Amino acid sequence: MIYNLHSLNQTENTDSAGAMCTALFYLLSHELRNPLASIISSNDFYLNHQYTLSGSKKSELVTYMNHDSHQLFSIMENVLSICKLSASPLSFTDEALDAIITAALHRIRMKAPAISISISAPTDILLISMDTVLLQHAFMLVFDMIYSQVSPDTPLTCEITVADSNAQIQVFANCTSNKLGSVQEESIQTEFQICNLIIKAHQGALSSISNPMFFAYTITLPLKENSYDV
Repeated sequence: MIYNLHSLNQTENTDSAGAMCTALFYLLSHELRNPLASIISSNDFYLNHQYTLSGSKKSELVTYMNHDSHQLFSIMENVLSICKLSASPLSFTDEALDAIITAALHRIRMKAPAISISISAPTDILLISMDTVLLQHAFMLVFDMIYSQVSPDTPLTCEITVADSNAQIQVFANCTSNKLGSVQEESIQTEFQICNLIIKAHQGALSSISNPMFFAYTITLPLKENSYDV
């Protein structure tokens, strides 16, 4: 299945990415309440019953708060990315693609320590004109989207190739099941749209393909001239 981005394309045709940024901002602002409310509730329960709770119950509450904290942090990063895309023109610098991907991988491992990703790339230094914070966040979203759709022990693969003056980055994984709930599916669609806006701001393209046994996301970005061997 290729994701249907009809609604996204409609929005971009009417007012570029501005209307989509506004819609996503309000959506994510509403989503902030859930993990924040959960953290406050778990924290209050812990403080009010800390002397009578068993060790296992304390550990359970802390685990819940840790999970919700990471979720809250991810949502805040999405909100900040949308604000940046909606504000003044982005400031681009020429940076090495592999460094940005490595940084994104390091950060996603803070959220999912068990994640396993193998990376293959050309030996050349591939330079991309980029907003480093936004592009790193886009790769984090791709890693997170695909990781959310497979079992935690499923290895992910990231392959970087060069064709027609473009770098193509494909992240994929095999899977044996896809039992996402509606909330998770909506979250992935939102992350996809945010990622798509970031990639388009870098004159690139984002696509995805999935079936019951396979997930793949592909990012194509233009390379700086003379940053690779032709």
